[in-house]
Amino acid sequence: MIPAVLLVLIEVGLRLGGYGTRADFFVPIEGQDALTTNPNFARQFFPPALARLPQPIRVEEEKSSDATRIVVLGGSAAMGEPEPSFSFSRVLDVMLGRMYPNRRFEVVNTGMATINSHVVRLITQELTRVGPDIVLIYMGNNEVVGPYGVGTVFGSYSPSLTLIRAGIWLRQFRLGQLLESVARWVGGASQYVNEGQGMALFRGQTVTADDPRLERVYSHFEQNLYDIISLAEEAGALVVVSTVATNTADHAPFASLFGQEQSNPLTWGQLYANGVGHEEAGDTLAAIAAYEMVGRVDSTHAELQHRLGQLYRGQGRMGEARERLIRARDLDALRFRADSHINAIVRQVSSERGVTLVDSDR
Repeated sequence: MIPAVLLVLIEVGLRLGGYGTRADFFVPIEGQDALTTNPNFARQFFPPALARLPQPIRVEEEKSSDATRIVVLGGSAAMGEPEPSFSFSRVLDVMLGRMYPNRRFEVVNTGMATINSHVVRLITQELTRVGPDIVLIYMGNNEVVGPYGVGTVFGSYSPSLTLIRAGIWLRQFRLGQLLESVARWVGGASQYVNEGQGMALFRGQTVTADDPRLERVYSHFEQNLYDIISLAEEAGALVVVSTVATNTADHAPFASLFGQEQSNPLTWGQLYANGVGHEEAGDTLAAIAAYEMVGRVDSTHAELQHRLGQLYRGQGRMGEARERLIRARDLDALRFRADSHINAIVRQVSSERGVTLVDSDR
């Protein structure tokens, strides 16, 4: 076993030599009694070409006695991707200012693109440095495709929450960052992806709704959410948690695959083509009948469910439409959106912890 003294000497040597970066989310602004976001924070979770930048902010270390400080936690939806100037954080800031002109509000948006609850938990550990009065948690979209998820391109999926947290802890040290760089180098070019590909990076990362690995993803999310709420409360904040809203009507599934129940793809394909033909010809009732017949062969195709939902909407059958459109989202094999299970966990944990729930998914 390498002696602890040697590890300390290596760590000190790396720091003195300028290797690596700080792992904190909040860093001091030189010459000011204020904090900003660390532009290198994401490097511990993403390949170099894809390391995301947190939004630049300025937070006074000593909060004014007349200010109410609200911290928003989450991923790209909380950040306001693609234009943070129009994020709900900014809208909230403006609305509060207009409703309460004699009070001072500070809305601090810590949301970052592509991060998930593993990363949000790490950010939450630093909340005592900014003294929030209220913490708003809006996350869940990136649990599968974000760091350590089963559909991620940012490294490896890990089924062990203990190992995930151990790795995150290790990367706060320069030695841990060095080991991570060596691992990426050994992994070869596949570890370094082209940022210009955008969402196309994930085309090979499909995950069906019946993939057994999702149970670990859901379990990790649940435990992380519990911990995030606890950390926020320990920082002295009132906690508000929201389910994740999705536009199921206008956003078709990104990818559709067959589940384990598929037994006769030829029959399914013929029936499905028949339904598409009726739909394109404008014969809505015939299309619905054909698609319902397709569903009796295999109902796990996301695009099928979305088509049925849209047809039901056109017929004014809104309850059936909502059911099909939600199922289409949940069956989407490129899992960029929080599914029903994620939102159910948000509701359950919020109830068990006694925090305020905003059910945006209703």
